[in-house]
Amino acid sequence: MMMTDINTIGIIGAGPAGSMLAYKLAGTGKKVLLYDHRAPWEKPCGGMLRPDAISENPELKRYPYPLSLCNDMVYISNRNDRKRLALKKPTPVISRRELNRFLLDLAENRGAEFIPKKVRHLSRNKKDWIIKADGDCQKADIIVGADGVNSIVRKATVGKLPKAHLSLTCGYILKGVPEGQFMTKFLDIEGYLWVYSRVGHASAGIGATLGSISGRDLFKKLDGFLAENFQSFHIKTRYSALVPTPSTERFFDRPCCGDRWLLVGDAAGHVDAIVGEGIYYALESAKIAARAIDTEDTRSYDALWRNRYGDALKQRASFKKTLAQLGQNFDPEVRGAMMYSLLA
Repeated sequence: MMMTDINTIGIIGAGPAGSMLAYKLAGTGKKVLLYDHRAPWEKPCGGMLRPDAISENPELKRYPYPLSLCNDMVYISNRNDRKRLALKKPTPVISRRELNRFLLDLAENRGAEFIPKKVRHLSRNKKDWIIKADGDCQKADIIVGADGVNSIVRKATVGKLPKAHLSLTCGYILKGVPEGQFMTKFLDIEGYLWVYSRVGHASAGIGATLGSISGRDLFKKLDGFLAENFQSFHIKTRYSALVPTPSTERFFDRPCCGDRWLLVGDAAGHVDAIVGEGIYYALESAKIAARAIDTEDTRSYDALWRNRYGDALKQRASFKKTLAQLGQNFDPEVRGAMMYSLLA
């Protein structure tokens, strides 16, 4: 259904997806409201982009913050076999906080209105979305959920993400780790851990399917790996968060849009189910959502993102399901061995 009366777009969440979308829509004559009470923020994320991320996103050519380049990766099996592989192309590694800051600045500089408040309630009348934040109430013609796994927009439209499609990630920002460390270790659980060097610090993290292991035990496994591999380091910051990791390809049959609403990035569940990569899909979904909104047809968004990367997401979710079944039917170590074989 085409809409000819779109004046205000409300975007909840100013991470990579929300800020990129706000940047794309700002300056088009529409009022863009971008809500987030904590942006910019860090999270337990390696920060590794795809090799072509900068060429595919021209905005990133102006990225003012330092970045590391990963030229090879050390893969470690659950039995501690090691393999160092040269990457086909140098791969940028960035700070999530700095990426968020950069994209948010782009959006504001183009005219998006950033509202650093937490959205507490969403409702809808015949035409408008009513957005109630701390001491603030505004109306929007279209609402976009870019607010992660606990998306208030998702809850108001298709319902919250089921626990079966979530993983728990825990991690640190570290000082004292030598430069040039890019390591991925596969485990005897439904997950893996990593250590990636960034400029001035390192990101270390671990993730596993929600409910398969406690956060306390995840940190214990990560601490043990760090102690075994690095003589001297200290923890600057400690994090934990939920991330979407769809457990079956059928997850992607669910709608991510409807009449005057869309979901992007983590709120849509657009994440590689095997390795948890989300930055690429955050940026891609934002650009696709901007196209749908620009043509005043929010319902076209589902067809657009499925055509762009839907098959890739389904394939990864299908493989995750196979790994889970192997872990149930055989030794749990089979999962880690399969991951090592697939990626290394």
